[in-house]
Amino acid sequence: MAVLFLISVVVLAVHSAASLEIGVAPAPYNCPPVSYHAWEDPNECDRYVRCENGTVTDAQCPNGLVFSPTGGAYDFCDFNWRVDCGKKRSVPPPVSSPGCYYQWGLYPADNCVQYVRCEFGTPYVKDCEPGLAYDDRSKTCNWPDLVDGCDPESIVGFRCPDKSEGLSAKFEPFPRYPHPGDCTKLITCVNQKPRLISCGYGTGVSLYSLTCEDHRDVPECKAAAATANVVKKK
Repeated sequence: MAVLFLISVVVLAVHSAASLEIGVAPAPYNCPPVSYHAWEDPNECDRYVRCENGTVTDAQCPNGLVFSPTGGAYDFCDFNWRVDCGKKRSVPPPVSSPGCYYQWGLYPADNCVQYVRCEFGTPYVKDCEPGLAYDDRSKTCNWPDLVDGCDPESIVGFRCPDKSEGLSAKFEPFPRYPHPGDCTKLITCVNQKPRLISCGYGTGVSLYSLTCEDHRDVPECKAAAATANVVKKK
């Protein structure tokens, strides 16, 4: 009986090892043969368990990222400032390299209209959309008049008149004006600060309404609107 019990234990151990080797998920994880998802680590903010097509592996987010079930930056990881780790251990300290405080992160550039995105310790300079400035508080591009140290007039290329007149005054307290060099854009003034508004695909600014309309209804902007449409869709 003792020999039989020992053989059973050995067989069970071999079977369990073989099961793990072929990727059958240990309890409590259920990892089907066709699957791709992850579970958080109960203690570490940057660690998780990945399930991929029946195989379970322990994983760690790159420096500057923490686990997020929906991902967002890389694999099942997102930027540490975008995820609440609750009572888990604090985010690992930064591993810095030239231009990157953390190996992954978003940082201000040396001008208002760009920012730096770090991936695996390599900095990449990115452009904000025209008329916007990088806001490090929200880690997004924002209206330049809402970003400290940025000059909306130089970024937008327009100075709001002291007093609105004509059709522009119709939109008070936020008067709007046609862009002086691009008929697919208009400018609205908020507290005497310009904000650039881009029309949608295939539309242009009507000088009779100061609104974005189908380019077929804006003959003076038809060619520019069609060109902008092609460029944006590339």
